[in-house]
Amino acid sequence: MEMQYGCYTENYRLLKPDDKDFYDVNHINSNMDIVDEELNKLNQKTIQLDETVVDISGLIGETENTGGTVTEGTVMAKLNALLDKFTSGGVGIKKVQRGTFQEKPAGGSTENDVTITISEVNPEKTFVILRGGAASGYASSPSVVMGYLKSLSATSFTYGGARGSVTVSPAMINYEVVEFY
Repeated sequence: MEMQYGCYTENYRLLKPDDKDFYDVNHINSNMDIVDEELNKLNQKTIQLDETVVDISGLIGETENTGGTVTEGTVMAKLNALLDKFTSGGVGIKKVQRGTFQEKPAGGSTENDVTITISEVNPEKTFVILRGGAASGYASSPSVVMGYLKSLSATSFTYGGARGSVTVSPAMINYEVVEFY
């Protein structure tokens, strides 16, 4: 008379005893052999994946290697193209600083400079964009000289405020300091 011993798991066909079954070492050993074989397969795949990742990681930074293409279409090529621009005097933007300040009111030829402190930049690789200034009605008047960038240093820039033969109302100025690599 043959005894039925539990059922099998769906994925790996491991034998599961029923709650009425006795412990059989042969069944448990058979299950362990199946588990060991599957774990070994996973380990081999992990080793192959690790080798592939190391190979790819080793290519990052090689500007001559474009991932098998001369275009910037692949991920590797794009990374290398960006790196090349950043390290070879390309057009990569390093930092953009934005802010707002109010110009000082002025009349006549009164100096009304405003100095703005910024994070350190290389002035030779930086430009400043200024928007706004000289309250609306005076902006196009021949009697008013609009504000301008007077100077730029590593940690600040000076705005030469609007002035003219009429009293100029202060206005808000938006700025962007753009530094390149």
